[in-house]
Amino acid sequence: MVEIKELSIRRFEALAGYIRRLEIVLCIEEIEWFATLDERLVGMLARDRIDSDFSWVILGRDERLRFRAIDLNSSLPSPDAARQQLFERMEEQYEKPDEAYHQGDATDRFFHAYCG
Repeated sequence: MVEIKELSIRRFEALAGYIRRLEIVLCIEEIEWFATLDERLVGMLARDRIDSDFSWVILGRDERLRFRAIDLNSSLPSPDAARQQLFERMEEQYEKPDEAYHQGDATDRFFHAYCG
């Protein structure tokens, strides 16, 4: 079993705040942030501002070690349902190797010269 801890908004910002896009923030309200104890995976719950349902996203590190979305779901009826599903999926995702989170689009020369 993977232990998951709640994150403060400040810690989430430090780890992955750069993932936000303005158009998304206009549509959703972030309500809770989580991570595995080692902060290998980060999760977030959100409420849709338009239809008031709930969603979650899991972030894992790509080839450049930047957090990116690796799993998500939406249209859940309550924060409790979203949180439960998020935790289940974080546990499943945690079992995968780091390479499973890579997205194959790190193609610049700097990356390959120093990391590849």
